[in-house]
This record gives sequence, C-alpha cells and structure tokens, in this order.
Amino acid sequence: MISETTFGEGFYFDSIRSTAWIKDGVMHTDDTLVDGLEADIAMKGSVNLVRRDLNMEAVVAPEISATGGRGCGFCG
Repeated sequence: MISETTFGEGFYFDSIRSTAWIKDGVMHTDDTLVDGLEADIAMKGSVNLVRRDLNMEAVVAPEISATGGRGCGFCG
C-alpha cells in the first residue's frame, strides 16, 4: 500500500519491476513499472539519496472497469 491521501483508502499493487543503478549517491532508473489494482504507473528519473531529492517523471494509467462505482457519477 502506498499513500492513503492519493487513492482514498490506499494504493494496492500486485508487483513492482525496475532496473536501477547508483552512482555518486544518486539512484537512477528508466524502467520502473508498478502493476496496481486501480492504476498502472511507469516511472523514470533519479533519486539523490544523500540530499533526499527526487527528480522523477511518472505516467499513471488508471484501470477502467465496467463494474467500478467510482467513475459512474457522470454515467448515463
């Protein structure tokens, strides 16, 4: 589970896959994939582990379900 503020009751996921490397205290990745129940997330960028700086791009693709009740407020 990630954050309760972003996805209401939390963000549950099935898997996280990534290749990362650390050089001079900075972790880099260009292929992080999170397979989530409510959304899939792809990320690339870097994290400075010493300064605790984050420089990441993320693409969030929400799961759209015909049985989901969250998005039906604007349905027919």
